[in-house]
Amino acid sequence: MKIYMKTFSPLAKLFIFSFLIHLLATFLIHYFHFYPFGNLDDLYYHQTAVELAKQFQQGNFSLSNFVLPNYYPVYLGVIYVLLGPFMLIGKMIGVVFSSLTAIIIYLIIRELNRSKKIAFSLALLSNFYPSYLYYGSLLLKDTLVVPLALFGCWLIIKLIKKIDLKILTIFLLDVFTLFYFRNYVAAILFLTFFLSLLISKESKDFRKILTFLAIILIICFSPYFLGYGFFGFNFLSRLLNPKTITQVRETVYSIGGSAVGVSLDFSIFFTFLKTYFLSFTNVLLGPLPWQMKTTSTQLAAIEIIPWYFLLFFIIKGLLKPSFLKTSLPLLIFGLGLIAAIAFFSDNLGANTRLRMTAFLSLFCLLSLAFPLYINKESVRSVL
Repeated sequence: MKIYMKTFSPLAKLFIFSFLIHLLATFLIHYFHFYPFGNLDDLYYHQTAVELAKQFQQGNFSLSNFVLPNYYPVYLGVIYVLLGPFMLIGKMIGVVFSSLTAIIIYLIIRELNRSKKIAFSLALLSNFYPSYLYYGSLLLKDTLVVPLALFGCWLIIKLIKKIDLKILTIFLLDVFTLFYFRNYVAAILFLTFFLSLLISKESKDFRKILTFLAIILIICFSPYFLGYGFFGFNFLSRLLNPKTITQVRETVYSIGGSAVGVSLDFSIFFTFLKTYFLSFTNVLLGPLPWQMKTTSTQLAAIEIIPWYFLLFFIIKGLLKPSFLKTSLPLLIFGLGLIAAIAFFSDNLGANTRLRMTAFLSLFCLLSLAFPLYINKESVRSVL
């Protein structure tokens, strides 16, 4: 077996190991009905996708009969048409995407000029992230959101090193796709690219100017054609409206035993800062020890306690003199996403799911705690 495995590249080995880990978790959860947090959206997505698949098979591709929160049931319906309307099939596709997440993490770390050994070890370790191991085994849109967002981060790192039209086109397609599954994550990813390009000095000036002009045009007109107004003004005005934020916190996330009870006070600026800081802390570090009162929050201790140790080494790596500006997209995106979640979620249980993409983005920064890989070999040799 050892001789046979030597014939595989690091990426092939990583995918195989990751696939087996997620496959085992999926089978155990599926056949033993391990749902300590309820079925979440799992059952809803499956039932909706089954109905969509029946309609698609009849040649009717209209979505007017369905009220869809996002396009994940449509994607799942297409899978059911091709492979059959079985929940386990949908979960198996999720296993593939969860395995690809480890591959993307490997590529990100290699792009930060760390060795193949460090990249492989950390990417393999990411498979044991409890929340992703659990939620990635269910029929949830997170199985698509996480790899799409991290893939976008990898492309940003490559773009700030060198502006490339093909990579830029792939990145824009990635953001566009992500928007239809979790729009605010796509918005933060695009903003991360804009800020990273602004800060970076690696790209040639004239290419940066042309890219900025292209970005401004895209930001201006793309939302308009999607019905969100110029520069997405209509979308942002609804999304950032204090009444909307309060309503989402109180009716969507601030329910159940995992709700903390932190209300954002928009009436006084300093009071808002105080309440928002508490909400941000809960997303980044919660559940805190005194908040572990319910089963779901106690189970979250499995991941949050190791996270405290990892966060220490991540900060240590960020403070190193060898810190690379190419690492900034991961930091901007991770903290930016946590900041967004802090606006809308007051639920510790929901936070464990919503923050997975942010945590994995910041997890890649753990590689900064290790020495740079000094070699004439190009990072493009990762494959």
